[in-house]
Amino acid sequence: MKTILALFAATLSTTLFVQPSVSQKPLTYNTVLENTKSVSYLGIKNEMLVFEVILNFDDKEIKTLNIYDENGNELYSERIKTNTFVKQYMFAKNESAKIQFTLRGKKSILNETFQVDYKFEEKLVISKA
Repeated sequence: MKTILALFAATLSTTLFVQPSVSQKPLTYNTVLENTKSVSYLGIKNEMLVFEVILNFDDKEIKTLNIYDENGNELYSERIKTNTFVKQYMFAKNESAKIQFTLRGKKSILNETFQVDYKFEEKLVISKA
């Protein structure tokens, strides 16, 4: 008897318009490097896209982190009052086609954009039973 098995695998393909992060594993407050400014895509957890923001400045200026979607709608805003900052942010994977992180102080310090593209693949396996 012939068995036809069709598998549909949904894979998330992300195009990153930013530099790679300083380290492959998440950093902690104890390991943040001087003058580090990075946003990294860490993967999917509980059907949510996970991003990590790592900041370390030598000044104590208050900065504002804003996160926007593809239409310029603000998803999140936070004032950062410390010179060392590490935090993860989670977003529903089907909500936004683009996620933009902007950090501002007296001047624009960080502006990184992640384009989220979904690619669905079909795999057909035919075997003889």
